[in-house]
Amino acid sequence: MQYINFLSQFNQALNIEDSKIPPSFSLDKALIEAVRLAKPGTLIVIISDFLHFNQETEKALKALSRHNELLFIRSYDPLEEELPPPGLHPVSDGQQTLLINSNSAQVRSDYSAWATQHKNQLEEMSKRFKSLLINLSTHQETSHCLQEILRNYSR
Repeated sequence: MQYINFLSQFNQALNIEDSKIPPSFSLDKALIEAVRLAKPGTLIVIISDFLHFNQETEKALKALSRHNELLFIRSYDPLEEELPPPGLHPVSDGQQTLLINSNSAQVRSDYSAWATQHKNQLEEMSKRFKSLLINLSTHQETSHCLQEILRNYSR
């Protein structure tokens, strides 16, 4: 549990300039490496936003699930599920700022449909791999949530 708390504190202290993910990194590559390294019967916890899920990801997860147990933790920002109230809303990645115009009812409807479809796809994936899917909001205290998940997780 101390390790999870340490990871949470480290993550909170990251500088956006230092957090550039190398172009060679991908969930697919990490999963393929896990297939190679994981011993049968291992509980593999995958923490991701699952926004860039593709056929390679599916293939690697299928290989992992043959001999291991998978636990999916979807990290998401509440804005990924619902746009803010109608209006113009600035968002930034620390370098660029964009305006989200949530005034259009059609845009709000399309966005909601996309979010629902994404969530349904993840739920279907977790059923296919007989895995638990836990949704973890970026507004929740990470270390506390992860401690509770692992404490209460039963195989």
